[in-house]
Amino acid sequence: MTKRPKSETALPRLSQERARPSSYARLAVTDGIVALGVIAAFSGLAGAFDDSGDALFLGGFGVVATTFGVAAHRRLDRRLRPAPGRVLSGLALSWLILVVIGMGIYLATGTTDRVDNALVESAAGFSTTSVTTLDPSTLTVPMQLFRAGTQWLGGLIGIIVGVVALPLVFRGSMLTGAAIGSGERLNPNATIAQQRVSKIYLVFTLLMFGGYVASGLGALDSIVHAFTTVSTGGFSSHADSFVGFGSGARTVAVVGMTVAGSSYFVIWWALRGRIAPLWRSTELRVYVGLLAAGSVLVALSADGVGLGEAAFMATSALSTTGYAIGDWTLLDNSVLMLLLILIGTGSMSGSAGGGLRVARAWTLVGFARRELRRQLDPHSVAVIKQGGAAIGEPVLERTTGYQIAHLGLSGLAAFLLAAADVDVVGAIYTGISVLSTHGPGVGTDAFGNLEPLSPLARLFLTPFMLAGRLTILPLLLAVSFAFRVEKGAIRRARRIITRAIRR
Repeated sequence: MTKRPKSETALPRLSQERARPSSYARLAVTDGIVALGVIAAFSGLAGAFDDSGDALFLGGFGVVATTFGVAAHRRLDRRLRPAPGRVLSGLALSWLILVVIGMGIYLATGTTDRVDNALVESAAGFSTTSVTTLDPSTLTVPMQLFRAGTQWLGGLIGIIVGVVALPLVFRGSMLTGAAIGSGERLNPNATIAQQRVSKIYLVFTLLMFGGYVASGLGALDSIVHAFTTVSTGGFSSHADSFVGFGSGARTVAVVGMTVAGSSYFVIWWALRGRIAPLWRSTELRVYVGLLAAGSVLVALSADGVGLGEAAFMATSALSTTGYAIGDWTLLDNSVLMLLLILIGTGSMSGSAGGGLRVARAWTLVGFARRELRRQLDPHSVAVIKQGGAAIGEPVLERTTGYQIAHLGLSGLAAFLLAAADVDVVGAIYTGISVLSTHGPGVGTDAFGNLEPLSPLARLFLTPFMLAGRLTILPLLLAVSFAFRVEKGAIRRARRIITRAIRR
């Protein structure tokens, strides 16, 4: 019996590999399920000494979810350059599925027996918003770790949106936190960018864990706060956040929040040793300036608040993390307004934080100055620059359009909260804070406790958590892409039905 040539035996195998379906949306979902399964298994294993019931459930779910996700992932082909719409819709779909799964876990473990609270809790976790319907100190250790782990995963999704999805859509736009200097870029394609971001994110988490342990925190508190610092999630294993922690842990948190709120494009170039060119980034200079100015102004405006405490408050606000070292909602109105400005401005583009973003805010300031100058001198020519490069009109149009959408969503959130019997000031503050994925503020409390809000008001917050996590532009583009896919499916279905009738 003659053997077939190796080329003939390789052809069927090659054709099978090529026949595998390619879908970034499915890959994003399977990747998310695998990551959630690993987090659940880790939470169950690490918390087995505290509550065997929750630990067993999370461990079992983790094994099943990881096995299912890996098996489904192997049936798909990963393209290096997927279409931007597919990237955005895949991330949005992954986020929604994770929220539904998380809601089921909270109900199945008995963490809460109310569907609405489970939905809000899950959405707050994966959106990295520092609000909760629960008392964190009463949760079992497995559920504390799981709750913090959902914020860790949500933060990673947010970074992938900023580093992978937005640059694919807006190539060369200053809205995407463009890389600094020359050399190998962080995001040559979607697959490599996602791998690099994930590695940096994981190493950052390990460093934060080591920092918290060195500051004197126990293993559980160190894990929880490492997860929620790198993700700017702000969830704490204590109901009063950092109130009972010493200066060492607070210092570690300030450093971690500062890095977490900065762009991963900046972190990438810093890791590659290109420190000198970093300062050419206008966004980085403004970010550092806002942190310094905010810290000094809070210290000067708030009675009895030292510079270290003020730095903690300003960093927590600008990075949209949401940690607290006291009830800052009782401070003077000037301090509350200053913190609201920092919260609304938010972190740098391509970071785990939320908000309008420093680059957009700075561009809008330049745009406003140019328009005022034109009013005084219609014949004047003014060029808006960022990082030494002129910003084109298309970028300015996108920025102003984003600002209109951002303000519109903030107003809508405030209106819905006011309709749900939240006072006007609290509705405005909470609407802006939640849309920025910060969470705490006037209307809730300094620690993100949603108990003062009615069940209807809590549910109203959920879609704005989604909009804040994925940012408005990707969300709109993902919805638009989903509608196009749906219309295409309807047209194909009509053709199939028409052919069947004719036959």
